[in-house]
Amino acid sequence: MNVNKTGYLSVVFGVEEPQPVRVILSRDSLSLQREDFVQKPCTSSTQQHHHLNSNPNNRTLPSELAECKEREVKICKNDQGLGVSIKGGAEHGIPVLISKIFKDQPADQCGGLYVGDAIIRVNGHDVENCSHEEVVKHLRNAGQVTMLTVRYYKSAMPYLLGKTPGQLNSSAESGIGEGEDSLDSNTVSERDEASPRASEDEGGRCWRDIRSMPLTLALVTRYVPGTDILRTNGFELLALDMGTSGVLHCRDHTEMSQWMKSINNNITNLNQQSIKIANTLLPANDQIIHCGWVSERLKSVSTNKMNWRFKFLAIRGPHLYILTSPSVLEGDWNEAERKYKLYEVVFKTFKASEVEDGRSPCFSVYTGSDVPKHYLSVETDNDLTLWDFAIQKATYSSVEKIGRKSYGCTWNCKVACLTLDIKTGFTLYCAKDKSVLWSYKFSQLKTSQDDSKSKVTLIFKKSETNDVESQECEFPNLRTVLYAVHAFLGAKLALVDPDFLKIPKFQKRPRNRSAERPPVPRTPNISKSHSFGNRSESLPSR
Repeated sequence: MNVNKTGYLSVVFGVEEPQPVRVILSRDSLSLQREDFVQKPCTSSTQQHHHLNSNPNNRTLPSELAECKEREVKICKNDQGLGVSIKGGAEHGIPVLISKIFKDQPADQCGGLYVGDAIIRVNGHDVENCSHEEVVKHLRNAGQVTMLTVRYYKSAMPYLLGKTPGQLNSSAESGIGEGEDSLDSNTVSERDEASPRASEDEGGRCWRDIRSMPLTLALVTRYVPGTDILRTNGFELLALDMGTSGVLHCRDHTEMSQWMKSINNNITNLNQQSIKIANTLLPANDQIIHCGWVSERLKSVSTNKMNWRFKFLAIRGPHLYILTSPSVLEGDWNEAERKYKLYEVVFKTFKASEVEDGRSPCFSVYTGSDVPKHYLSVETDNDLTLWDFAIQKATYSSVEKIGRKSYGCTWNCKVACLTLDIKTGFTLYCAKDKSVLWSYKFSQLKTSQDDSKSKVTLIFKKSETNDVESQECEFPNLRTVLYAVHAFLGAKLALVDPDFLKIPKFQKRPRNRSAERPPVPRTPNISKSHSFGNRSESLPSR
């Protein structure tokens, strides 16, 4: 295990008293260890043999059980999961196999599982021919009491006990090491023999893992769940499945900041790797650009008060997804709470003086749907910078790819269609005969006004005569159209000014965007008017 950082903190689980722990941060996990005092290891051959067999991974399947085709095993989960690692799956031509059993975890304590067991059914659901990911999902959703139907897979043992795939004789066993997952301690990553899972010193002191958290798609937060209350020198790590590390308390703010920075750096690196791997299976126009945990401020149905709930935000292709949890399978994307076209929403950040409660930094995603605004919070300014840049870049990229977008409207009592074109600008067509009623370049737009309901007046300046012309249109979906105009204007500016999207990585930026960029409004003010500045200066004609 590649250890990045080790230290001694205190941890609180629920309402329990604080207890001292050793915290070990590796590239892909965070482990909490408790100090135990044990007798020194036995040295006699008999005692050594007993010690070897106490390891659940060295247990030998009794001959009477090996002859059975299938066995039923009941496991009662604790708050750390099942306590097994698995390999294989239908995509590798074999069932999913138990490759490791963690000592003193539920799978070990039940006494009925062995390394080499193939998982046939989970709570009665047949998974023998399922893929690795499908079996993982079944196990994670199996509930507190899990009934496994297993069958011993003897031919897989050579690899599970140390041989490489190339040393296996059976073709069905090749690739058995692909797609390994661990399902203990909130889906722990499997470790090598150098892991300090139970390290003992000469005085008989032994550090044993009490909790280990995978960092992929994890979240570090200082806030008390559901509130805007910051913990004092404390933070909590939440895993992919919302399993918790407990609240870790540091001696001072500096120590806490150092731990959070180190953990967040590892999470960011792992997430980027996960996105890269996922994108190898996705088409070029539907790639995952950015994803991560945020908190959304919502009104509680039961108490009618505002509270915060974790949401998983993802930018994939031309869409922004809001999910309750990360998507493990392709079908999970269809279960998103919300899905918006990026060029029909607007992203706005807030200064510290503008936030709605004690949480900061915050931003909003404005939409033209029945939910006009999602008010969201992230943990750090770096998170906000990444989201700001990712949403802008993805929005402008989606506009460039579609090129043009049309919206139905009425103009001078005529049914018409307003088309936004990245190359030509605004064009209004007659719906009846497709004739052009008027046309302007983006650079000619000076400002706009609307009635907050359906009507908007676009004010243009003719380049030849400098005369001002007003065009009033009425739309059934005014907000959506205004946001699309905003996106097309920004995309046009990004095309003619390559520096528009250059943002230094992990650099704190002033919240006052007017000091950084040309005068493109971050969010159109739907209530009254929109001043788009002098487009002839920032958007030269093309």
